[in-house]
Parts: sequence; C-alpha cells; structure tokens
Amino acid sequence: MQPRILYIWIILFSYGRFAQAQSPQIPIPGTFQQITTTQSYSTQNSNYNSFQTSSNNYPTGASAQNIINQTNRSSMQVMGYTPQPTQEEMKADYYNTLATARQKKTQDFFNELNTFNNSARPVDPKVLEELAKTKKRLRTADTSSVDFINHLKYYNNAYNEIVSMLSGKSSLNLKRAVFVVENAYHKNKLSYEKYCRQIDGLTFICRQIMHENGVNEKNYMACHYAIQKLFSEKVIYKNAEEKTETFEPFGYDFVDVFADNDQTKGFVTKLLNTKIGQCHSMPLLYLIIANELNANAYMALAPNHSYVKFGNQYQQYGFETTNGTFTTDEWIVASGYISPAAIKNKIYLAPLTKDKVIAECLVDLEEGLDFLFGKSSFSIKCANTTLKYFPNSIGAILTINNVINAKCAQTAKEYQFPKEEEYAKFPRLKKQFDELIAFELKVEQTGYLKISKDQYENWQQTANEEKQKREHLKLLSKLKESANGK
Repeated sequence: MQPRILYIWIILFSYGRFAQAQSPQIPIPGTFQQITTTQSYSTQNSNYNSFQTSSNNYPTGASAQNIINQTNRSSMQVMGYTPQPTQEEMKADYYNTLATARQKKTQDFFNELNTFNNSARPVDPKVLEELAKTKKRLRTADTSSVDFINHLKYYNNAYNEIVSMLSGKSSLNLKRAVFVVENAYHKNKLSYEKYCRQIDGLTFICRQIMHENGVNEKNYMACHYAIQKLFSEKVIYKNAEEKTETFEPFGYDFVDVFADNDQTKGFVTKLLNTKIGQCHSMPLLYLIIANELNANAYMALAPNHSYVKFGNQYQQYGFETTNGTFTTDEWIVASGYISPAAIKNKIYLAPLTKDKVIAECLVDLEEGLDFLFGKSSFSIKCANTTLKYFPNSIGAILTINNVINAKCAQTAKEYQFPKEEEYAKFPRLKKQFDELIAFELKVEQTGYLKISKDQYENWQQTANEEKQKREHLKLLSKLKESANGK
C-alpha cells in the first residue's frame, strides 16, 4: 500500500463509521455527553453520533447475498469499524475522491481564515459586509465578562425550562418554548400575558372565520383554512362586541431576512407586534395557532427555510406562510438545493412533530447568545441536547460544526495564522484542524448543501411563478372541500 493511500486510510478510519448506518426511524435518545469549548471538540463526545444516515436502499433485483453483504457492512460501521471498499467504490477511485473532498474542505477553511485575518479595511461594501459576517461567525465569547455571565443566567433558565418539556417533566408547550427563547434574549423583559393575549386574539379571529363560513372548528381542516387566511388575505370579522373589524394579513419582511444585523427579525414576538416576519417566525406562529385550535400541523425544513405541513387521509398539504400559498415537496426539491441524501436522511422535507420543533428551539436559543457574544460551551450544550431528542437536526449539527471552526480559527490566530504545512509544529492546532476537516466531511454526508443569500432570494422569487399559482388554486379548492366536509 502506497504511503499516500495509507495516510488517507488512517484519516478515513477516524470517521468512516459515520458514513452509513441504518435508515432513521423514530430515534431512541442516547446518553447525553456534554462537550465544552475548552475541549478539542472531538465528535466522539458529541451527540452527532446519534445522527443516522440512510444506507439500506437495496437495488431492485438484489440477491440475498448482496443484501447480507450490505447489512454486514452497515453493522461493521455501527460497531465502529471501517469495512473494505466495495468493487464499485474502488472503480470510482473511492479514496482519491475522498482525498479531493478533504482538500476542498481544507481550502474552504483557509479561504475563510484569510478573511478572518484580513487586517486591511476593504473598500468594496460587499466585501466589507462579508468580512464582518465571517469575523462574527468565527467569534468566541469572553465567558469571563460580566455582561456574558449576566445574560447566561437568562439563557440557562430558558434552557432548563425547554429541557423539562423534552424530558417529560412538564408538558410540551410550543407557545411557551418559543416565548422563553425570545425572552432570554430580552433579559426576561417581555410580557407573557401580552404574548398570550395576542395569540388568543388570532385564535378568536380564526374561530370567527369558521363560524361565519358555517364550518365546525372540530374539523381540523377547517381550522387550517381559517389560519391560512391570516397569512394570505384581508379578513373582515365580528369582534366580541359584534362590531365589524378588519385584520390585515401578516406579510413578509424583506429587510435583513437572515437576521444578520438584528436577531429579533426571526422572533414570533416581533411578528406579532409588527405583523411582518420571515420563514422562521411565520411557520412557528402558524403552528402555535394550530395547537390552540387542536389542529395537527407540522414544520418541515428546507435550506435556510421552513414551512408548514398538514393533511388528512386523502391529501397532504404544504403551506408557505411567507406568501400565503400552498407549496409541494416537488416544487421545493426542484429548487436544486436539496440533495437525494438530504431527503433520505430526513434533514429536509420530513414533517417534524411538536417535540422535535421544541428541540429545535434550543438551536434558536443558542443562536441568540451567539449573536450577542459568540460561540461558547452553551452552544455545544444546546446542540447536544437537541440531537438527543432530534438526532437528524441539521441546525444542531451545523452549530457544532461552527463552534469547531471558530475554535480552530481562534487557535490559528494565537499562532499568527501559520500555513497548513506548518501546523505540525503546533500539536493543539493540528488536532483541531484535523477534527474540523473530518467533521466537515461528516456534515457533507448528511446531504447538506450550502446555499448563499442570493441563491435563497432567487429561489424565493420563484414562488410567484404562474405554475405554483395554478398549483395553489388547485390545492386551495381541495382544502375548501375538506373544510366543508365534502
């Protein structure tokens, strides 16, 4: 075996067991093992281990021996061993392909590191904006600062309340979980009573819509019909005093859609107060109202995006809250940013039950503290706990990945940003760097694809295409029939 091949084999052995495992079913939570920002972020200490990628997709006509061989390979990987490559893998120059992927990940990191190390102030505003984002993304918190310590108290209280729900000590309450996340950011200055009144008011309007249309709110399809009007059209209804009032629909906030400059842009409380939001806050509010009406609804994820799913035994529906129209998985996949592996591994498109949505709230919680101060052990704690209850959470996996990147960048800064070939002189940096690249490759195995802000905005604009409008009207007609009990 040539030395280069041997070196690559050693590298692959460190993460090969994550390459494939059994197709994910209802996950059984594993033992929580916290890792901290003082550690080297070895993924062996991370609940990322509980994420399972799909492998048992046997080709049509596969022989019994083929199935047995593939099952044995999967078993070896689960037990921590890297099986020999198959003939197909060898034909495809398997090792060289992975070596190329590793090289690309290395180059990506050094490009980002060079940006992080850019001491000259760029003249181009776009370059300056990207520089600021990169530095913020690679920032680690000063955990000894008084301001961080004071904020952390609010965040730990919110964390404990959400974990209490997930562990079964208290009942699952999405409305409350969303509130405590946002309240922690505001240092417990928000009013839960006001928040509940606002949601009660929206629930009342939905009931009035159903009443005035002669449908029963026990019909959950009728509930969805009513909720969707809040996101799609002006509603004229009778208030509690039988006076006519008008509700203008929620709209999309086109400013700072990724909350790069203002974390509250993605808050449900901000949506309730301003009536404009984006693809994070709007689906959450939809689900909260649906829960209040006892109507089953689920969140589904797409790259940098989320939407609502619901249905009955005859028809499944997807609803795009940002433009008040129906959508389909086929249309979202046609965007080109969702890989087959991502669908198989259920990081995208799969309907998320309430417990998983609440687990994702821990990722939102971490992002709030990160926005204020940078990465810390709290980031890892939230990500690990999310993966404990939602092993396929791409948000939690990316959180761990971002922390590893930030820690490695900070260590590189300590050593004045040495070149890669000099990393062997700095064992701590070399170890972090190797783990960073290995983890990046694991993330890639989930099927995750990066999507830029421009790509996302172009994708969102296609929502107004005539083809989707026709599909929307078709599905709306079916929903009306279900709401009327036809």
